[in-house]
Amino acid sequence: MHYSIEQLEAFIATVELGSFSAAARKLGKVQSAVSMAVQNLEIDLAVTLFDRNGHTPKLTTEGEALLYRAYDILQSCKKLSEYAQILQQGAESRICLAMDEITPIDYIETSLTAFAKKYSDVEIELMFVGLNNAIDQLLADEAVFAILPFIDDIDMSALLSKEVGQIKFVAAAWKEHPLHELKEVNADDLRHHRQIVISGQSNRRFRAVERLSSQIWLCNSHYLMLDMLRGKLGWGFVPEHLLDNPWEGRELKAFSLGASLGDFTIPILLCWKKEHTFGLAGRYLHELLAKK
Repeated sequence: MHYSIEQLEAFIATVELGSFSAAARKLGKVQSAVSMAVQNLEIDLAVTLFDRNGHTPKLTTEGEALLYRAYDILQSCKKLSEYAQILQQGAESRICLAMDEITPIDYIETSLTAFAKKYSDVEIELMFVGLNNAIDQLLADEAVFAILPFIDDIDMSALLSKEVGQIKFVAAAWKEHPLHELKEVNADDLRHHRQIVISGQSNRRFRAVERLSSQIWLCNSHYLMLDMLRGKLGWGFVPEHLLDNPWEGRELKAFSLGASLGDFTIPILLCWKKEHTFGLAGRYLHELLAKK
């Protein structure tokens, strides 16, 4: 069985236009060539595609069954040619984005939707990683882009970056934590209750998150922090969008801080290596992500 794309095109054109002669005009061939292509396809498939007893060819039951498979094959061939052309023009076949675990996915949803419309065959990989590990993935060439909250002890000497948003942090605890009984919480109140603080590899942490309690427990994930808060183990500064999530924020509640403390925000950065040369797809995705 060695049927060709030309045979499938002749078959489909004959069905769509109703005759071998009309199909030949569309394909720019003589009628005998189109008729022969269909006959050879019938031989290769070992089925009769058309009933030729009338003035015009009529699809057989087998022909009707195979018609849509023929459409699928031609469509796949078209997509293969288009993808090969994109690669030939310099587009990447795969792009990886490393995202800090607390980066809201809605920061990239619009960009990825627009990207998929233009480069639907380029593979995208999203990696959600812990504190500062997005930068590690970038420096190790495991990712093309890193999206993460700004951390002031990151070595940015080999990177370029652009602020694309902000994450607001609020003080939160289990919904019945004693701190919720206070109308306004000040620094003295916080000192008497255990604080959960994020700390990653090499003692990396958010410098903006001040240690306000005399009792500190550390963990390396904001999601683990939420579990610890639900477990009534202390209070901590939590990304507001996680607290607003019905599942992640369940049984937790923010409490009001005094004017001397207050909530705070941290910029979200889009980072990439200075030395990286983008292909067509990577350049387009960079433009989309940097528009934020």
